[in-house]
Amino acid sequence: MHDIDRAVVKLGINGIRLVLSAAVMQPIIQRDAAYSMQTGQRLWFHAMECAVTCASTAQERGLEPFKAYLVGLVHDIGKITLFSELSKQFKLNSENIIPESNAFVPIMQLLAPATSYWITRDWELPTELCKAIAEQVSVNPGDKISPYGAILFEANLACETYVAIRPKDTVLAQALLAELHIPTNMFTELDELSREV
Repeated sequence: MHDIDRAVVKLGINGIRLVLSAAVMQPIIQRDAAYSMQTGQRLWFHAMECAVTCASTAQERGLEPFKAYLVGLVHDIGKITLFSELSKQFKLNSENIIPESNAFVPIMQLLAPATSYWITRDWELPTELCKAIAEQVSVNPGDKISPYGAILFEANLACETYVAIRPKDTVLAQALLAELHIPTNMFTELDELSREV
């Protein structure tokens, strides 16, 4: 049996789809940034965390895991694009000064969700995934949104909880996970992912 045949048998068609999606997106997300080589890596890891969380949550809720994985993987493409372009412009229009985060953060927070939506529409992703990303522009906890929009919103919060709260307070982090209706073993899955990436 050839290596590719073995991979298909081991991963299955859905597993192959996930691996190929990640392989296509990684170079886009991890673009070299003029001012921070780590930014691309952090954005890539967050995209992978969000994709895995979306897929696991979708499976528990009876939705298509691959679609959820894809929406998690591309949801911050606007942030990545804006950061890259702002870095280029700053380098072209300034002296040898390294900007602090406040040079980029306000405009990225304001424009990234809408930019992500327009990019995914331009890529002609399925309508329900574009809608899920569009809903992130002004979504608040408790808002009525599409199933994939809800998964993306909740998965993003779960991933932020994993990074910001869990290292300090595992009980609070686990409680937030339960409140978001994210699978209870999600942090364990993200721990495994961090060892692999």
